[in-house]
Amino acid sequence: MINDVYTMISKLATPRLVVILCVAIISLYILLNFILGVPQLKQLSGGIGVIDSTFNYSADKVYTMIEAYGPQGRKIHIVLEVVDFIFPLIYSLFFSLSVTLILRQMFPLNTFTQTICLLPLLIIVFEYVENIGVLAMLVSYPRQMEVLAVLTNVATLLKTLVTVYSLFAILAGAMSCFLKKYVIY
Repeated sequence: MINDVYTMISKLATPRLVVILCVAIISLYILLNFILGVPQLKQLSGGIGVIDSTFNYSADKVYTMIEAYGPQGRKIHIVLEVVDFIFPLIYSLFFSLSVTLILRQMFPLNTFTQTICLLPLLIIVFEYVENIGVLAMLVSYPRQMEVLAVLTNVATLLKTLVTVYSLFAILAGAMSCFLKKYVIY
């Protein structure tokens, strides 16, 4: 199974597709965070942003945020969460393809390098758990589900960990490729 997924990722891993995905990420990020949704949510809630960009939150913190949104803010946040099901597909694929492109130039194909290339795809799983949890908390409000808030926070932390790993892998790999090509003879 890992070989099949890696084969598909390897076929998709082209500089052109990585650039297209990068442009899509930047465009979607700007659209959601500066034009649609998030600015209105912050305006309605006195500056409070979306739950899934909060790091290491408690159930009390989440429900304080949800209360501050008010009914209109909760509706906006629900729409943002639904749209956020697209974003992880784009950025996790970008990370996976970028890591694949870099590692392909540096190392021979083996199980370890395949695994490294596929790890960014875990972002999709963690993001979806997070999004479903946030949606459930928003929709069920004022009912509070503390266990779900904790599980959603764990998903957020794991998503963040894999995202940081992916960024580090891309930056370290790109730096290594640069040094190998231009500095080390």
